[in-house]
Amino acid sequence: MNKLKALAVAILLIFVLTACGNSNNPAPRIPFEPTLEYAQAVAQARREGITSLQHSALNPYIRGYDQLVIASNSLIQQMGQDNYLDVMLRIFTPTGMVDSITPHQAVTDAAFLLYLMQMRYGAYIFYGGDAVFVPLFGEIFAYFQSLDAGVWDSRPEGQFAATLHDRLSSISGFRCQVLDMYIVDVEGYDINDIFMLYLSEAGEIGYIPVYVVPEGSSEVVVGLPIILDDGEMINFPLLRHISSPLPHRAYPSLEWREGIPVLSVMAMGFYPNETRAQILRSYAYSLRDEPVVILDIRSNIGGNSLLVAQLMYDLTGEVVPTSSLTLNIGDIDHSMFMHSLVPSYEPFYLPVSDINKFRPAMAFGNNHYITHYGPRRVVPNDMLLVVLVDRHTMSASETIVELALNLENTLVVGQNTAGATQKTGGQNYYLPYSGLPVSFGLGLVVHPVGMGVEGIGFAPDIWTYADALEAVLALLGGQPAMP
Repeated sequence: MNKLKALAVAILLIFVLTACGNSNNPAPRIPFEPTLEYAQAVAQARREGITSLQHSALNPYIRGYDQLVIASNSLIQQMGQDNYLDVMLRIFTPTGMVDSITPHQAVTDAAFLLYLMQMRYGAYIFYGGDAVFVPLFGEIFAYFQSLDAGVWDSRPEGQFAATLHDRLSSISGFRCQVLDMYIVDVEGYDINDIFMLYLSEAGEIGYIPVYVVPEGSSEVVVGLPIILDDGEMINFPLLRHISSPLPHRAYPSLEWREGIPVLSVMAMGFYPNETRAQILRSYAYSLRDEPVVILDIRSNIGGNSLLVAQLMYDLTGEVVPTSSLTLNIGDIDHSMFMHSLVPSYEPFYLPVSDINKFRPAMAFGNNHYITHYGPRRVVPNDMLLVVLVDRHTMSASETIVELALNLENTLVVGQNTAGATQKTGGQNYYLPYSGLPVSFGLGLVVHPVGMGVEGIGFAPDIWTYADALEAVLALLGGQPAMP
């Protein structure tokens, strides 16, 4: 038997072997064959097993009217009615950073930040709401109040901003691990339960083991007995692997490799009037009738989620639904009215017709609305669309993976994505005394269980730590698979 390069990947929990966004419905067993057709069958079973979300899944994250009134009254009491109204008129206007503020002004700015989060931060309740943030800000207030009455450095690199950042930041997440070994069997385990599909650079399809190793572990040895092809039994060691992002390219590109179109894009932050958006969409539309397309979004830094839906539509001719629901704060009619006021020549213009087409919305609860509220389904598709991803595929670009999981005849190849999709609809604000700019998403994206986990992302259909493009070209080119 030829030796197989195999891979050990650390994800999150060993009982969630589908890792970063598969399904809470186990796919039926398919007899293994080292072929493209087998990989497509496994991928299709994964898509059919994803559970649709009910709107009721958003209920826990809706803040009641009484909560908003309490937050407003608390800040008014601290700032005074006149000062409160003055500040509310200035929060959307950049006033420039001041060099210093007093400790009292630092407390007021911090209080205003808490208020903004209570009123506008889409994920506020998701991350614990008042029970978590009010005590945390109480510590911040007490710290500022303990300082001398002199000036306080408020520049972005200064003590005020650093204090807020340090107190509000948390470090979490897991990284993948890599190992080369030659595997025949795993004693005492069902190999189909602990392995996932892997693609080598030579185009070989095999299986790789998936285990859990927390981030921060340095030298880890898992005492799992592995039987090699010569009969030797070894313990399974996991080695740390930290990948680097690919060099950034500002413009989308389209090239043909071995007769196959490869559409590459490393950012989605383009608006309709931008040349880059028009180039990307024209490339995609030109490929609509191609039998095979490779969409390379490795190290894509994200940006505009509407462009994602437009891109997939241009490629396939279908409006592909999401599996997630997005809960937004605000009034839906007011939101659409504000969009309609943006002239078409403005750089951030988004056509209301496209918003209604690709991001349909409905009112939901008091001062909230849902986007992507339609039922999740798997859309028929004849084109073989191969999406390349890595650990640096993030934010809006991860939505491409989500849509690919709702589309027939697609394969996602690479590594699990970054896991940065839970907040959306960023809004900028400016704190009243320091002028410090702050930004957070007004929308909360809720995925089916096991999908799009923050910091973990979406798992590919086929893992690889080889050059994903070269590996896929070898696979599609009919290179010999693993015997």
